[in-house]
Amino acid sequence: MKLHWSGKRARSRGAGPQDFMESLEPRMFLSAFSWSAGEVYLTELVNRARANPMAEGARLGIDLTVGLNSQELARLVPQEPLALNSALTLAARAHSLDMANRDFFDHVNPDGDDPTDRAQATGYFGTAGENIAAGYDSLDAVHAGWLESLGHRLNVLSLHQNFDTGFHYDEFGPGFAYTNIGPFFDYFSQEFGVQSGTPDLFLLGVAYNDTSHDNFYSVGEGMTGVRVDVALASNPETVVGTYTTDEAGNYQIAVPGGSYVVTFTQIATGTQFSTTATVTSVNVKRDAQAAQFAAPADDYANAGNYPQAHVLTGDSSGNTSITGIIGITADSDLFRYAAVRTTVTNILSVSSSNVNLVFSVYSGSGLLL
Repeated sequence: MKLHWSGKRARSRGAGPQDFMESLEPRMFLSAFSWSAGEVYLTELVNRARANPMAEGARLGIDLTVGLNSQELARLVPQEPLALNSALTLAARAHSLDMANRDFFDHVNPDGDDPTDRAQATGYFGTAGENIAAGYDSLDAVHAGWLESLGHRLNVLSLHQNFDTGFHYDEFGPGFAYTNIGPFFDYFSQEFGVQSGTPDLFLLGVAYNDTSHDNFYSVGEGMTGVRVDVALASNPETVVGTYTTDEAGNYQIAVPGGSYVVTFTQIATGTQFSTTATVTSVNVKRDAQAAQFAAPADDYANAGNYPQAHVLTGDSSGNTSITGIIGITADSDLFRYAAVRTTVTNILSVSSSNVNLVFSVYSGSGLLL
């Protein structure tokens, strides 16, 4: 056990991966799960370190090569981002609180359950490695302490020499317990998951308002109510996954390998930001900042009778109509309409034949009405 000091007495311990799989009994189904902003922040710290280990070492003033053997040094390169997993997070939260309540500090609890046992008990289908710590004053201090310690560093940066393309961490669960139980008070756990069988691939990231202007997610910057749609790049009308962010602003969507368009839509305003991603054999991270959102661009319609945005001219009462053909499924024909008086604000009637129509109405400034 390595002791760290950070205000309160602090200590930390790391357990590496277990390279075995075992048959699993049916587990509980998890749905409608939310992460705290602190949990997402620690995940962002971990994924930043994994994306560029040497830059993270320089930022923290830590030589990450210390203590590594040649095989571990060979893995000190950018690694895939870890996707948040609800079962791993439940296991981490429970273990942090359990250590405080039962006054122990170990990867094996008094009942004899190790990290994999505890992860599987909360519904995880795979095996787990773990880092634990207690007594730190901040998540930044915990993160730095884990990276400074050789055993913990192997977990955070996936440096274990038995890792390869088929066996490695790809999921993550952080969990904390802030208590009034001395002498350590606050307990922290990280669960690193190795999926059983053929692993899922994830598009993941955060939508955030960078009020601190540091180009990095901070607690309190998460954007809630952002719908993230992942569509095939070859056929943008085919959405393969969607996720709506809560207060923490994170998302993670399981996808098959392929090339995608990732569209972030702020539901309250209709503003959007789109980017692309190609997923091959590892997870891919794509983020969105509030400053990148804008009113949807006029795409001049992708099919149908109106290849360009068509102006609708109303009569003296504000009435107008138009007839056209939907070119393809999810065709987005666009029309501009100027009301003849300020009281005209609604589309009163729409008729269609054998097709469902969905209308979005935007103001002249581009806001969704």
